[in-house]
Amino acid sequence: MGIRQVWGKNFKEELQMVHSALYKYNFLSVDTEFPGCLRRTPRLAGDDVRYADMKYNVDNTRLLQLGLTLSDDGNRGAFMSWEFNFAFDLGKESYNEDSVRFLKKNGIDFDKLRSDGINWDEFRQEFAALLPWHRNLTWVTFHGSYDLAYLLKLVTNNKPLPPALPDFTRDLPAILGGRIIDLKRSAQFFHQLKNGELGLEELGRLLQVERPAGGGAHNAGSDSLLTALVFHRMRCRRFPIVHGCLYGLSAPLATPPGRANLSAATHSTPTPTTTTVMPLPAPAVCHRVYFAPPAAFSLYPLQQPYVN
Repeated sequence: MGIRQVWGKNFKEELQMVHSALYKYNFLSVDTEFPGCLRRTPRLAGDDVRYADMKYNVDNTRLLQLGLTLSDDGNRGAFMSWEFNFAFDLGKESYNEDSVRFLKKNGIDFDKLRSDGINWDEFRQEFAALLPWHRNLTWVTFHGSYDLAYLLKLVTNNKPLPPALPDFTRDLPAILGGRIIDLKRSAQFFHQLKNGELGLEELGRLLQVERPAGGGAHNAGSDSLLTALVFHRMRCRRFPIVHGCLYGLSAPLATPPGRANLSAATHSTPTPTTTTVMPLPAPAVCHRVYFAPPAAFSLYPLQQPYVN
């Protein structure tokens, strides 16, 4: 199962391929790699402290990698994965030394990022222009608050994150559209899934999903692909999936108007849309969605890229 490697020289062509494929694939699994946390969050910190620390870390660092895996509603069981590698110079950027050392051990090549990585501003402009054409996606993450925070920064002209958590929980679903799922948050509801105590790799093993060859842990493309595989295996095992809540934050995400009854199988429309923001729902409200498993479903076939 291949992961398409994307660098500065080919990112526009690959983004066009993502754009075209999103008319057929309505689940988008996301993972990011970033240079660690500049500010550590205490384990028992409350929502406001957690968000303030995340905002500080995201506002003051740049992404290293963005992993995207597209998958369909299960009738074909097809997956397409990309790993976007961004320009990053350790001599100029802020980072956590322990985190960078860890990422190097896991195969991230900082020399190649510096010389061949994607220009952040060019990518941001291209990606932000693509997103309004695909408003009805289901975004799938695992422990995804930082992944989604970096996405929000990416599509809002590199602006700092919103000043407070209620602003973040309002703006994130309004800008991304569709459903937002955090599998680690979903796993918290099930003793069979160890109540969310497992990491992605361990949860995959519990569900008998192995990481495909061609990438390792803590590489964004491989982790986004494994996230997609775990998500669809949870569907096949008939675990209800929680949307609208992120692991580690008790505050739920707002529901933009017209999205509350969004079908998980709905495809994006070919015309950009705008979204008006609704008030926040009651605290600590999550929504369970039952993604019915198809009659026949294989986790591993890979279709050829679809291009208009």
